[in-house]
Formats: sequence, structure tokens, C-alpha cells
Amino acid sequence: MFSGGVDSLTSFIRHKDKHPDLFTVWGADIPVHENDFWEKVRNRISLFSNTEGVNIHFIKTNMQQLLNQSLLAREYKLEGWWGPISHGLTLLSLFAPLTTKGIGAMFIASPERGVCDATNLLIDNNISWADVRAVVDGYELSRHEKIRYIIEHPEYLSYLRVCYSSHSDYNCGRCEKCLRTITALVLEGVNPKNCNFNIDRKIFGYIKDCLVKGRLPLRENVELDMWADIQKHIPEQIEDDPLGYGSKEFFTWFKDFDLSKYKINKLQHFLWLIAHLVAEDGVVKTIKRAPSFIVRSLISHILNLF
Repeated sequence: MFSGGVDSLTSFIRHKDKHPDLFTVWGADIPVHENDFWEKVRNRISLFSNTEGVNIHFIKTNMQQLLNQSLLAREYKLEGWWGPISHGLTLLSLFAPLTTKGIGAMFIASPERGVCDATNLLIDNNISWADVRAVVDGYELSRHEKIRYIIEHPEYLSYLRVCYSSHSDYNCGRCEKCLRTITALVLEGVNPKNCNFNIDRKIFGYIKDCLVKGRLPLRENVELDMWADIQKHIPEQIEDDPLGYGSKEFFTWFKDFDLSKYKINKLQHFLWLIAHLVAEDGVVKTIKRAPSFIVRSLISHILNLF
């Protein structure tokens, strides 16, 4: 299962000697109405598969629109439906018909080690059909350890796409997932601009502000653990910032930031979300698209907050 994110890139590099087929879904993180952005992603992944000499399978699905996921999450008191419940099982059901061509194992890149997620060893490692078995891969590695692993193979950094929030830029550089990845890359001495992030010198001031004001949606045992994983990799002696982003000052502060006391400020988070949508689409386009999925997205976030 290949999206070009940290997890799937790590799994590919670990198993590239097997010349694995790649399976990429349009309709999982990229809505089916985002034709232009999908073509951008499709072309990049096609280039990747051609360069690596492996087969690529593209699948289009409306699975994300079939269920009222916000309602299901509230009904069962979950923080989401896709991640905690349907992720692994749904994707496997899409890929199964294509495994008739001599494929014996379906590798699913694991989430962060220890994270409660629908893709995990207890569920997906016990799924099989015909002579095909599902394998959760890389579970022994934390998110930061995976980033370190990819950095050891720098030729793959230019393919990195971690963002689920943007449907215009490859990585928006503003959502929680982008900010977390930017922080990890800079900590390891890698310029995020080489990994499809368009950022400037103000980035770490922005990240600090978001953490202090409780803007980011950090869930216990999920995102909070990933930020803590970055935190524990900060060395005792922090070197000067060769990349020019002011990271030394940030990491000096972040090393002692008490993540156990982090709480989402509902108002700050809501304003941050609005700013994110406007930055993504612009004011005019946001207003024009408001009657459709923008409004539904906002309502979903508001209901989850309160």
C-alpha cells in the first residue's frame, strides 16, 4: 500500500529487493473530485514506480463518502472512524481482487509504534484470502525512527508526501502532520524544502505558537506520542542551525516543554482551522465551495470539539 508517506516509503525501501507491486488509492486521502491534484500525485508516484522498475496499480473509490463517519465516531465515542476502525480492512478489501496475479503477501505500513489504530498486528496480521496474507510492516519502528531510516536513503526524500490536508500543494506545511514532519526533518539536519515543503524562516516561531496556544489537534497516545518521540531525540547539546530556520532556539525550548499538560484550546483550534482552509483555497474559493464539503468539514470539526 503506497502513498509516498513516511510509513509506506519506509516499507518500500525495506522490501525493494523483492520488487513489490505498489497499490495507490484515489479516494482515501484525496477526494475523488480533486482531479487536478490527483493527477499531480499520480504522475509523481508513476515516476517513482518507473524509476524503481516496479508495477503500480491505481484504484479509485468513493468509500470515504459512503459512510457518515462523523456520526459513527460520535455514536461510538471515538475520535474518528477512518483511522481507528476502517483504515486497514477497507483498503485490503480494495486490493484483494488485484492479488490474483501471483501476489502472496500484502504489506501494510504500520502507524506509529504503540498507536491505537485500525491497522495493527492483532487485526491485519490475521487477515488472509486464498493464498495471500496481510503483513503489518515496520511496527517495531517509531515515526521518528522511520524518518531517520528514510534519510539514510536520501534519493527518496524528493517523493515524500505526508499531508492529508492539502489538495493543491504536495505538502501544505501548515497542518499538524506537516509541522510534525518538518520538526523531525530539521532535527535530523534535513532541509524540508528538499522534501516538498514550502517553508520560510518563520516556521519554528509558528510551530511554537501553535503548541503554546493549544491550536494543534494532538490526541493522547497518537499525535502527542509522536511529538514526544521527537522530543526525546533532541540531543543534550543542540548545535547551531545550519539551515537558517531558527531551530536551535526552538529545540532548546521544546526539549523542556511539558507535553503531558498539553490541552487543545477549542477557540484557538477553530480559528487555526479556518485560517488553514483560507490559506489552502483562498477567501473567494473557500466561500464558493462553502455549500459543499467545506461546510461539512467545518461542522464535523465543530461537533468533535464540543
